[in-house]
Amino acid sequence: MQNPLPALTGTLDSTPLVNLLVYALDHRLTGTLVFEQEDGQKHAVYLDDGSPAKARLAGGGMFLGEMLVELGKITRAAHQSTFEQASADERLYGSVLVERGLLDELALREALREQLARKLDFIASLPGATVWGFYDRINYLERYGSPENLRAKPLALIWQLVQKHAEPARVAEVLNRVGSRVLRLHADAPVLRFHFGRNEQAVIEVLRAKPQPLSELEARDLVESARLAELVYMLAVTRQLELGQPELMPLGSSEPPSSSKISALPHPPAHGTEMFRSISPGGTRVAPSHQVSSSPAPVTTTAPPSGDPEIRAFQAEVEAKLALQDASYYELLGVPEAATSAEIQESYLKLAKKWHPDRLGSEFDDVREAVTRIFARMSEAQQTLCDVAKRRDYDNRGQRAANDAEEAEHVQRVLRAATAFQRAEILLKRNALAQAEEEARSALADDPSQPEYRALLAWLEAQKPGADLNLAIAALDKVISALPNDVRTRWYRGQLYKRLGRDNRAIRDFRAIVEQDPRHVDAQREIRLYEMRNTGGSRPPSDRPSIPPPDRSSKLPPDDKSKAGTGASGLFSRLFKR
Repeated sequence: MQNPLPALTGTLDSTPLVNLLVYALDHRLTGTLVFEQEDGQKHAVYLDDGSPAKARLAGGGMFLGEMLVELGKITRAAHQSTFEQASADERLYGSVLVERGLLDELALREALREQLARKLDFIASLPGATVWGFYDRINYLERYGSPENLRAKPLALIWQLVQKHAEPARVAEVLNRVGSRVLRLHADAPVLRFHFGRNEQAVIEVLRAKPQPLSELEARDLVESARLAELVYMLAVTRQLELGQPELMPLGSSEPPSSSKISALPHPPAHGTEMFRSISPGGTRVAPSHQVSSSPAPVTTTAPPSGDPEIRAFQAEVEAKLALQDASYYELLGVPEAATSAEIQESYLKLAKKWHPDRLGSEFDDVREAVTRIFARMSEAQQTLCDVAKRRDYDNRGQRAANDAEEAEHVQRVLRAATAFQRAEILLKRNALAQAEEEARSALADDPSQPEYRALLAWLEAQKPGADLNLAIAALDKVISALPNDVRTRWYRGQLYKRLGRDNRAIRDFRAIVEQDPRHVDAQREIRLYEMRNTGGSRPPSDRPSIPPPDRSSKLPPDDKSKAGTGASGLFSRLFKR
């Protein structure tokens, strides 16, 4: 039989492995990726529904037993004896480990995933001239290793590879396209499936609480800048962010189960050194030699009896489980929050016997997709709660969410206060004093930390008939002690001093205003009137023995000019430094 041609070809220089895996997951590719180095060495990765399921390196590197010894899972003596037994009995090495009680099934699966990740890490580090080809719907690794496909967790795997192998130029290109747009997580983003570390998860939680541009996220200093760039790059290329294409779902949001049986393929290729022909570089798409029908062959099934009570009951359970998609992992698995890892694992295995999609007969085809989503979340819950560090982070997430919600509410209060303050100033100019006072009180109630709000409210209260001006001046004194260069507050106090007949104190405030703002016309006029009254219009301006000197406390220290500013502009600059 003639060897088939690859459906896609390229080089790792033009399309690195990370980009290949993103493309494969996006298009749910099933088939074999073959990598051929310049010296002729060939490596292969089998993709099952978009996710790596098997990998074989030239020379058979990354042996499972050696990796388990390195990780401290088994001793070297145990490895040697089990390897010899597996070779003598012609059995899979992993099955012997489980049979002898050295590993349980779950630990073996995790070890095999780690082995697969290391193989892909090796392939990602191959020279850029390495040629790759994708053989659609062909499994060149069918007779290699276990007959079962143990699918990798694709998003977690992609994130691992991004951290090690993302090219800075590609990262920079994507971030440049993102630009200053607000980073907003997609509502269906399956971020838990990336298995982020503590710092990366903190970034995710902040984005959930308050969508924000990259520059603001960098200022929070949650993670080092290079890692933040890689994180945003990865979120962007896997569509976890809403960047103007709401119709596109995030990658991994409908991830199928992590284990599936290999279906029989027509004309399986021979296994051996000639399992694939040399690939021509060039990055072009080549029509596959085998024809794949655009529509699947019809499958004859027996329709379930109308009103079958068993099917109706299961459909009701599916609906109930779907309603629990926002419930906690503990509720989803039916265990208390104090449950041990063993109890969680036991509950998960019982659920898997019922909810694994592969266990459903054809009579349940109408709910198979929903069951797949349910079981995927059950698996995610089990993996999180059975890992000590991930469980601790998950348990703490409620407190973090509460903190983030509190921060978001604080931001909203500050924004409401700033808006109310601006409305109060406008109403004051219109002489609508009652409405202005109402807005000023609202601003102060939402954000009592702002001295400007207290100053405006004190001034408005002083405009009422019979108001205690000394009480208002005392309130303004406190504001000026906090904001010695606030022109508006000094103007309010100067006017109140003038109304009380305390001209010497009033003129000090007016002079301080002119020093701060030489173009303040009203303060200049008050100074001229004061001078005219005290000099009789004849004494030269240079001879002013009766004029008190300005309040020198109004001058800004040389290194503190950045703190000048009043009103809403100063508020917003402080707000967005958070």
